Amino acid sequence: MSRAIFDSHIHFWDPSQIGFEWLSSVPLFDRAYLPADLLAQSAAFDLEGIIFVEADCLPADAIREAEWVTSLAALEPRIQGIVAHAPLEIGAAVNDHLATLATMPLVKGVRRLIQSEGLGFCVQPAFVEGVQQLPAHGLS
Repeated sequence: MSRAIFDSHIHFWDPSQIGFEWLSSVPLFDRAYLPADLLAQSAAFDLEGIIFVEADCLPADAIREAEWVTSLAALEPRIQGIVAHAPLEIGAAVNDHLATLATMPLVKGVRRLIQSEGLGFCVQPAFVEGVQQLPAHGLS
């Protein structure tokens, strides 16, 4: 019996479309990884749905990344949601960025990758203020 799978954390990237600084340090990944790659590797499974999670693109490309994944979803309906990047550390100034993301129906929430930030990064007042802006835009 085959079970349907919903993968809640998938990354796609195409360095010809969006900038990813980290790719140059990982040669195996320094190429496009697109829905067709995932589907080829998961052919033995009943992959029912996908949530795309931002892939640590250059901050200047964050909105473009969400737009690009939205365009991928037009061709791959299993992409059912997007968790986009937002610079939450800029406090209330993040509102314009969040307002733009909120215009994209597939964007459900944001992630600010903090694994390489210093201790205490996510408890700084500006970061907390940025997080507090999310509900006003319907984002998690």
